[in-house]
Amino acid sequence: MPPPAESSRLALSAGDGFTITLGVPAGAVELPAAELPRPDVSRLPGAVLLSVRGWNAPGSIVRAGCVGGPSSRYAPGIEEVLFEKATWMTLTRAGLQPERLGQTAAHDTDRTFQRTLEGTDAGAAVRLEHALAFDGPDRTVLFCSALCRGDASTCAAVTLDIAGTSAPPPRPSLVVKSALLAAEMPMVFFGAAAATFVAVVALILWRRPYPRP
Repeated sequence: MPPPAESSRLALSAGDGFTITLGVPAGAVELPAAELPRPDVSRLPGAVLLSVRGWNAPGSIVRAGCVGGPSSRYAPGIEEVLFEKATWMTLTRAGLQPERLGQTAAHDTDRTFQRTLEGTDAGAAVRLEHALAFDGPDRTVLFCSALCRGDASTCAAVTLDIAGTSAPPPRPSLVVKSALLAAEMPMVFFGAAAATFVAVVALILWRRPYPRP
C-alpha cells in the first residue's frame, strides 16, 4: 500500500472525556450538508443520527457520520453485528459494491472497538473504518463510520481515532443475559425456565384453599 497522503484531523463526534476524530486528506473540500444523503436509522430503537459529513478530494470522495443510541440492548460480542450492519448501510448509501472487501485491521480495548475494511471498486481503492465507544454514566453507544473511495494513498489517510477515555461498556441487562443464555446453552436455559414454572405452579397449588367435605 502506498504511504498515506497528508491529512488534518477534525472532531467528528465527542463524548464525556473522549473525542472521535477523522483524518481528512489535504485539499479535500467539504460538501454542504444538504447535498449528503442521510441514512435512515428509524429501524434502530432509540438511535439518533448525530452527524453526517462529506468531502471531495482530487480523485477521491470521503463520507463520514456518527450515530448514538441507548446501551440497554448491548451485550459482549454484539459489536461485530453492529460493524456488519454499519458496513452494509454505509456502502448502500454510497452506492458502492466493492470487490474483495475484507477486514485488514482491528483494534479493541476494554472500552472501545475499531475495525478497518479495505477493497476495490472498479479499480479504485475503498477504505471503510468504524469506531465504537460508550459515553457518560448511561453508557450511551457512540458509533462512527468513515468511507473513502478513490486514490489509495488518499484513502490511507482517512482514519478514525478515539482520543481520550471512553466510559466502560455497560453490563448486560437481565433480558439480554437471558437471551445470551438461551443462545449459548439452550438446554440449560429451558431447563431452568421449566423448573421455575413448576415451582410457581406448586406455590399456587399450595396456597390454594382445598374444598372441605
